[in-house]
Amino acid sequence: MAEPASVGVISNPASRHNARGGLAAIEAVLAAHPAVPHRLAQTPEQIEAVLGELAAAGASCVVLNGGDGPGIACEVVHVFHSLWEAKGAIALITQSQAK
Repeated sequence: MAEPASVGVISNPASRHNARGGLAAIEAVLAAHPAVPHRLAQTPEQIEAVLGELAAAGASCVVLNGGDGPGIACEVVHVFHSLWEAKGAIALITQSQAK
């Protein structure tokens, strides 16, 4: 059987969906997968620090949970590519009203 991809999850606890119970649901799912690191971050500085932690842990895919997406996603993509020499994957989970 193939090794599972190395994934890390970053959640924005201040996003509307996460503040209304979405974060608890994500945490419940991730509790069954202790090998998947989950970090909370809101500011670009926090996101950059967390991406560094996930890169050091060997994550090749980062799942972004929450926020109004486009602005923060663009910033995260920029930071993401500066931290990984080989371009990794990003998955964005959003309940944004600004889609």
